[in-house]
Amino acid sequence: MAGALLALTLATSKSSLPVAASLDDAPSTFAPSPASSAIDDGQDADPGDCPPLDTAPHLDALRRLPWPVVLETACGRFVASPTGLAMAPADPGAVADPGYRVTAGPDAWASVQRGHVVFVQRGSVVWRSEGDQYDALNLGSAVLGSGWLAFTMSTANGPAPLYLATGAGPERVIGFDQEPLMATRWGFFASRWGSNGDSWDLVTRGADGSPVRVIARNLGAWFPHGEGTLIYQARGKLWRTDGTASRLFADLSFLGRQRYVGVQPLEDGRIVVNGLEKVAVLRSNGRIQSRASLPPISKGGWGYIGVFGVDPTGAALVMTATRWADERAGGGPGWEGVYLLHPGATSANLLFGWRLDLAVCAHSAAFSWRGRWLLYSTCEGRAVAIDTSGRHQPVVLTGLGRIVPEPKAERAYGLYGATWAAFGTDDGRRTALALRSFRLPAR
Repeated sequence: MAGALLALTLATSKSSLPVAASLDDAPSTFAPSPASSAIDDGQDADPGDCPPLDTAPHLDALRRLPWPVVLETACGRFVASPTGLAMAPADPGAVADPGYRVTAGPDAWASVQRGHVVFVQRGSVVWRSEGDQYDALNLGSAVLGSGWLAFTMSTANGPAPLYLATGAGPERVIGFDQEPLMATRWGFFASRWGSNGDSWDLVTRGADGSPVRVIARNLGAWFPHGEGTLIYQARGKLWRTDGTASRLFADLSFLGRQRYVGVQPLEDGRIVVNGLEKVAVLRSNGRIQSRASLPPISKGGWGYIGVFGVDPTGAALVMTATRWADERAGGGPGWEGVYLLHPGATSANLLFGWRLDLAVCAHSAAFSWRGRWLLYSTCEGRAVAIDTSGRHQPVVLTGLGRIVPEPKAERAYGLYGATWAAFGTDDGRRTALALRSFRLPAR
């Protein structure tokens, strides 16, 4: 069996999305989306399947916590503090769930409302499709340009159409199996399902939808980099292009021959590149700032370098390295460590590591920050508070993750999340990145 799927999630407590713009109030006002509210605190679980909360568990780790922690399961949200456990109040930063939608550019997004595809920019509906039978779950990527827009819709059978509309006009199909990526002054970048049937090509189209040129074949990662330009991964290198020419941005040969290469931009403009055992941080100009080799994967095993975050008290990169014994299993008995890589360093410091039974094809981990303290948690119910300065020993909260109420069916990996609590005006800005790996190597 061969294949790979990586899902990356980013959540920041101080960011909130506006509620969905309503068709009834177009073009200038908002109305709540008919989607379910996000402020339900996970209480959808059958109350009869949730055991009672033990408000005074005998865990020495609780007394060592520097700040209360919120744990979330299908049974609700629970606050853990040195005084014990309690039900958590509603998240003060929660907002109404806007429903499924996709980013369409700066201050713009697209969604499906009552069968119509709707584009919204800066709070106002700027376009509505003529067709009224679209399914929200089939909406792919979307791009809003100057006087035009493009979007894709997946289909159960057959190729996925690429639509384009100009002005307030109706949508029309201009191609198949292509995803609009980013608008430019001359049109837009798009990814096209390659002729080899297992990879994407990077192409450009004009504002009228006409094909312009093929930029690269067998495309890896891509992301915007400056106004009107993007960086893409191809042939073991990173390239920067404005749609007319491509220039070498970084040679990734220092990673060695890799079965997998990951590329991820950071919010501060730097870029993380990694194989399965090596990682590096590139400056915004493509030059190496720091690099490290992490523990090798044992013979017959598998793993990845997966969750990335930046220490908010500095610029150090924090990441996880995940390993398991049987490459064919997709999980099972394994090990995961949390590492810190300082700018300019050539080796990473191990902050914490442990053996754990990884959820097969579903393992995920997350980071939550409060000052120099990192709260690292996994979906299997394990959590650790780590002082990244090394002044204090890690506070292992694994027992706590097993005590909070969870339905029987989810006790193997039912911890939805663990974050530092946000109280009053000091919400302890937190950022969590979670990566699930569903990769099974070719045999």
